[in-house]
Formats: sequence, structure tokens, C-alpha cells
Amino acid sequence: MSSKDVTSKRNWVNGYLDWLNRYLSAPVGLCCAIAAMMPLISFAYAGDELFVDEQRLLAADGTTGDALGFSVAIAGNIALIGAETALVGPARPGAALVFEYDLPSGIWNELVTLSADDALGFGASVAISGNTAVIGAPRTSVAMNARQGAAYVFVRNPITGVWSQKDKLVAVDGAANDEFGKFVSIDGDVIAVSTDLVTVNNQVLRGAAYIYRRFVPTGAWVQEAKLTAPDGVANDFFGSSISVSGGIVAVGAFRADVFFQDQGAVYVFQLDPASGLWFWQAKLIAADASTSDSLGFGFPGVVIAGTRILARSQDHQQSRGGAVYVFERETISPVEVVWNPAGKLVTQDGDIVDKFGHSVALSGDTALVGSPGSNSADNLDQGAAYFFTRESPGIWVQRQKLVASDGMAFDNFGHSVALSQLVALIGTPFVDPDGNTTQGAAYVYRCGDILHADDFEGAAGCEL
Repeated sequence: MSSKDVTSKRNWVNGYLDWLNRYLSAPVGLCCAIAAMMPLISFAYAGDELFVDEQRLLAADGTTGDALGFSVAIAGNIALIGAETALVGPARPGAALVFEYDLPSGIWNELVTLSADDALGFGASVAISGNTAVIGAPRTSVAMNARQGAAYVFVRNPITGVWSQKDKLVAVDGAANDEFGKFVSIDGDVIAVSTDLVTVNNQVLRGAAYIYRRFVPTGAWVQEAKLTAPDGVANDFFGSSISVSGGIVAVGAFRADVFFQDQGAVYVFQLDPASGLWFWQAKLIAADASTSDSLGFGFPGVVIAGTRILARSQDHQQSRGGAVYVFERETISPVEVVWNPAGKLVTQDGDIVDKFGHSVALSGDTALVGSPGSNSADNLDQGAAYFFTRESPGIWVQRQKLVASDGMAFDNFGHSVALSQLVALIGTPFVDPDGNTTQGAAYVYRCGDILHADDFEGAAGCEL
């Protein structure tokens, strides 16, 4: 890439990020990776190359400015990749692409492009669980309310394999400029949608999260609850990230003031099956927090799987460009549960501008952390993703640093990440395939040399 091309791309990306910064009212990025509850099984590694066989996923009809990879999610052999400014017809309402892994060939094939005629910003966030996908479209107008936002539910027919729109979710009390759908998560029959821009009790930018449940007889989704921080105030930005798993919802509030200004916090809510009500369970903070750490900000900046939560912080104190904190649930009694600090993830080669933790994914005893501002050789902001494993209680070890083999400056590899038992999926929305500026792409890697606790060696998964 010539110096002129680099300058042109830098200007384009900076302009795009500036627009997104105003759009998101915070540092930029988006992604929404969903990790299902998995059992934790002991294992060891037989080799150093954990993820191998890189494949780059592109839209067959991709164009300049699509930003494919803005958000990613994965479930089994299905990958869902958001392109929130994708060209659909004459406009750019956004889209989400579905890829499926073909075992005989070892290739990920594009199946279908999902879109909605009345959406805007479709694909800004994505999540998938089984045969159900949810796609956020926060700039969508609802009735006369501009940018109220919506989330669209698509279901795959297990027999025909056809994906079709099943529902459109909107907040019952939605208002203009709420941008509902900025962040989405799904676990089985429960969908969680949040936006940190909602006004609550006349307190602007306090934020809220909405819970929807599938009514099985009809397949329709019904709003079950609206969650807010019990101690929230204006400008907390509660809802800056969200994740749901096993009847528990974790919600980031990255500008919450605890002991320091904009320290950030994560609120945990749990469903009471007997009453069907959601109640506030805990407020999580970093033990070594400082001013403007912004715990809970990212895309996602919070993810929950089973009894474990990861939460991203800018971590100014460490000057590493970010950190990811681990919290684990401990059941004291049937009526008493606590969430304890259980580790901190940092890079071995980090820099303050790397944006480490911009996106996080969790699967059992493994974590994948995006760092889209990471430099590689002479390529500024090429980006990277870091793979960690839990070696013992409270101890997480960096095992691998992933970078795109064809990476270039300003690609922002790691802008979004998703992790499953077998696959790491990494969004790179600013990459320029075939000269198409910021057409975007996603990179997928499979697990490599793994040694199980029972001494069976094989590619049965990196989350073991």
C-alpha cells in the first residue's frame, strides 16, 4: 500500500470513527458475541499453535463501506457476521451474513444475507443461539420516533435450513434517539437488548436493558422486563454492554462513578423462576480501579458464560491499553450468592493505544480478547486478538496472539470477536479486499493441537 493509499485510508477510517463516536456517544466499536453455558473440563496443550487454518470470510457481493465484521457471533457450525452499513439495493440499511462450516471440505460457505426493509444500522450488533439469531438496528425509526431502534429476530428452519424473520423487537416505552438495539445477546428463549442512551426518571443517558422471552406456542417474543441500575444516575451509560446466560444478565455501566469518576461497573441480575421476576444481584467493580477506567465498555465489554463474567476496562493505571477482569459466582446458600474477583487478563506486549479488550468472548476456561489498535511491524492499527486459558483459580495465561496473515494498516482486526468450542471468529470491518475501502471481512480459525485430560489428542475443541 502506497503512502498515498495509507493516508487516504487513514482519513476515511478516522472520519468514519468520528461519526461513530458521535453515534455511540463513547469510544467506538461494536460487536456482540454470545457464549453458551459450557462445562469446565480439565485439559492440557500438546503444542503451542492453538488456533490454525486461517480463513477469510467475505461477502460475495461486498462493496466499499460495508464494514463487514463490525459485529460477529458463532453457534456450532454457524457464524453470523454484521455489516451495519452494508449496501442493500440503493441504500445502506445494513445486513448480517450467515456462514456455515462444511466439514468434508473444511470451508466456511456463505449461506444467506439477512436484512430488513425498514431497518437502519442493521447488523450493528448480532447474537445467535441454536437456530435463532437476533440482529440490532439502533438507527431504525419506529412510528414517528427517529433512531428509536429495533432488534430483529430470525429463525432457521431445521429441516429446510431457510432463515426467515420471525419478529421485530421494540421497547414498549421507547422514544426517539434511544438507539435500542446497540447491544444484543441471546440464550435459548431469552433475548437481552440494551442501550445506554435511555432517559430514566428524567435522568438523561442513565440507560436501560430490556428482556424478552419466546412464547413457545406461537414463537412470538414478549417483553418480560426492563432493567435499570438501582443506584443509577444521569450519564452512567448503563447498558453499554450486555450478556445473558442461564437466567443471569450482566450489564455494563461504563461511566458509573463508584470511588472514582467514570470508574465503571457491571450490574448482575438474576431471574427468579418462581415469580418470573428479575432482581438485582450484584454490582461488580475492579479492585484496582482508577479514574476513567470505564469498566463494562466494549462490544461486548461484558460477557457471561455459566458462573463466570468477563468485563473490560480501559485500565489507565496499568498503561497497557486495557485489561479484562474475571469474576466468578459463589453460592453461599440457597438465598445468598456472591461474585468474587477471579483474575485479570493483560497482554504481554501491550501498549496504551492498543484498545485491548475492545471486544471479549468467553467459552468455559478460555477467553478471546480483541485489540484492534494493536500495531504489527510497521502497520498501525492492524489489530490483533489474544487467546487466554485459565490455568488455576485466579490465574489466566496468554497462550496465543492472532494476527491476520494478510493484515494491513488500519484494518482493526479484533474489532469484534466470538469464541466457540472449536472456532475463533474475528471481525475486521476496515479491511480493503480487492481495493474496496472498508468493505470488511471476518477471519476464522479452528483449534489446533490439543491434548485432553484423558490423554486423547485431537481437535475436539479449545474450550475443554
